Amino acid sequence: MNAVAPFRSDRSHKILAKTIYRKLQSTGLSGRELIAVATALLGLIAEDLRAS
Repeated sequence: MNAVAPFRSDRSHKILAKTIYRKLQSTGLSGRELIAVATALLGLIAEDLRAS
């Protein structure tokens, strides 16, 4: 299930989040669209956690 090595620090999480955010923002998504993507991602994570 986990093909990516686990991140071990809050700093790593922030760097990854900022990288993803900047990449999505560079595609021209609006603030509302970014929130919609983040919401969808959180929904997928929640489903995965419920299934495990």
